[in-house]
Amino acid sequence: MVEADERKQKVIADLIRRWITSEAIRDYLRKALNLPLEEELPEEHKSLLDEIDRIDKE
Repeated sequence: MVEADERKQKVIADLIRRWITSEAIRDYLRKALNLPLEEELPEEHKSLLDEIDRIDKE
């Protein structure tokens, strides 16, 4: 039972990751959740995103 829940959580997480790669979906979620728009990412986030991009390209 626990394994099924973990698999479902992974499927949901993967789906959300794919959704947020779409600019239209990001804009929709930002507006729907009334999230503030940050013009500039903090340096720590930039470096994390750079690391993710590097690993993704491998």
